Amino acid sequence: MTQHADAAREVELKLLLEPDAIPILRSLPIIGEALAKAKPEKLAAIYYDTSDRRLEKAGLTLRLRGEAKEYTLTVKARESASIDRGEWEKPVRTGRLALRDIAASPAASVLGKTARDLQPLFSTTVERSKALVDYESATIELALDRGTITAGERALPVSELELELKAGERAGLIALARELSGLAPLRLSFIAKSERGERLRAGTWGKPQRATTPELSADMSALAGFLTIASTCLHDFMLNEAAIGNRDDIEGVHQARIAIRRLRAAFALFAPRIKDPRTEQLGGELKWLSDLLGGARDCDVMMSEFSIDPKSPAGKAIAGHRAVAHEALAEGLASRRMRLLLIDLAGALDLASWDATQAKLLAAPVRAVAGELLARRLQKLLKRARHLGRLDAHERHRVRIAAKKLRYMGEFFETLLPDGPARKRHETLIRELEKVQKGLGLLQDEVTLRRLLAELVGAAEAERLAAAWPVDRKSELRKAVRAMARLRQVKPFWLKWQKEQKDNQE
Repeated sequence: MTQHADAAREVELKLLLEPDAIPILRSLPIIGEALAKAKPEKLAAIYYDTSDRRLEKAGLTLRLRGEAKEYTLTVKARESASIDRGEWEKPVRTGRLALRDIAASPAASVLGKTARDLQPLFSTTVERSKALVDYESATIELALDRGTITAGERALPVSELELELKAGERAGLIALARELSGLAPLRLSFIAKSERGERLRAGTWGKPQRATTPELSADMSALAGFLTIASTCLHDFMLNEAAIGNRDDIEGVHQARIAIRRLRAAFALFAPRIKDPRTEQLGGELKWLSDLLGGARDCDVMMSEFSIDPKSPAGKAIAGHRAVAHEALAEGLASRRMRLLLIDLAGALDLASWDATQAKLLAAPVRAVAGELLARRLQKLLKRARHLGRLDAHERHRVRIAAKKLRYMGEFFETLLPDGPARKRHETLIRELEKVQKGLGLLQDEVTLRRLLAELVGAAEAERLAAAWPVDRKSELRKAVRAMARLRQVKPFWLKWQKEQKDNQE
């Protein structure tokens, strides 16, 4: 967001509250007394955009909020998963949107003459209790919000605790959020009220969302690129987490698992340049989460893609195993371990938390570092898949995982590719990696099916059911081998970046 004279950076964390969280919070010595003294205030806000969503496309939100007959116009930057974002505020005279006020805001350059076309999209009504607390090296404002987001006939309850840094060190903000999340059922979320309102209005809130492409720019450092990629993946996970509770729609678990796999791929890609002890600990915790999601996903695949009579002994055994896997996932997502993982991710993905020594290793332009790291990954994949047609199931699976990771890694950099030869090379690389992944994935699904069925109904019945699976194994393997052969002939898109860098140096 373009910085105006009265623009600022808002540094805050949003913690969603479970129903039993508020009594616990009021009982905690660190914030309970401050919350008890806070006087509730009623806030009503309306969010605006044009019919073609100019502000949303520019990454901005515009809000007019009323509080005790005083009104404030606010423009905020939308950022995937960050503890800070650009914010511009101005007191205004009335609760009606005025063009003169918009003209003075950062939204003016985006809207131009279309400011006249702004229309209300949704509203929020909350009761807010505010208090200040000092914690470690920080002064932090607590804002306890309870209310409703309304979009047409749809409504969504709001129950959250916002922690905003008013003075001092950001580390104090993270530390307080971590202590509170360890003591009470609070859940970090980077999905602002504005985004929840937009998705509620569109009818997509609580429904599975496909992975989004990180917004990278060529002038970014590799560190800024890594943090943007990882934050985008985390944001995607948080969106899909809201869809996981519906067991009839298996896509929520699938997309949440993809988001975490992509996040792990981002950590793995940049690992050779990261010397931060936090990443190793986070890597282990992300694997724990990925395994929970994978257990539920494997059962979903068996129930949806294999022709097994749900009333048969095998069908009933799978259904029971699936119920256990989903219950384990639900317990894991609600656990203290999960709550702390999200806080630790937020801290690690905050640019300000990286010291100069760590940042120096990723100070080069993102394209230069990405090209080097992607080339290394591709070389390892091609070496591992040298005799793909003759590999056993375990080694084929390793090739599939490497191809999938490289596909995710390549997709991260799509916004750095203008139309032309480099983009065509990118599309070809991703397409062939997808074909390798698909063919080997179907073979691996069969291996997983046989293993799980053998555990549930015995080896003989597992063999009979797996044999009926309508997949031509030889054909799928041939497709993967041919795709890998074509992949060996692909000219990587990052060679264009390296040539451009060399030309600039000369």
